[in-house]
Amino acid sequence: MGPLLDLGKRKTLDLDDVPLLDDSDSVHGIVPKFKSNIDSISATEQYSDVTTVKLVKALVLTTWKLIIVTAVYALLRTVTSYVGPYLIEGFVSYLNESPRSTKRGYLLVLAFVVAQLMEGLSSRH
Repeated sequence: MGPLLDLGKRKTLDLDDVPLLDDSDSVHGIVPKFKSNIDSISATEQYSDVTTVKLVKALVLTTWKLIIVTAVYALLRTVTSYVGPYLIEGFVSYLNESPRSTKRGYLLVLAFVVAQLMEGLSSRH
């Protein structure tokens, strides 16, 4: 994206300046899969008997991999968002200890940093 943004600062972008999408992300790659899923769901080759439920089922069958990946990232973000408040209680009890273990302190900080990193990456995806 960097070179495309630099080119856009210098001149107005033309259609030839923008790179093409991958076939799996373009209409030309998705429509045949979507039509074949509708045809397999529909009893006849006529599209007059296609209902909303059949359209949703065909759409889910076409994009099920992306749906699962998105669900995993959402679950990961939700789980890691609870790590911070949970670790704060452990950090406060660590600070109240009179002979502090540096190993435990480093582990608490490392767990917090890893959780924040995972939360940031999963929310960006």
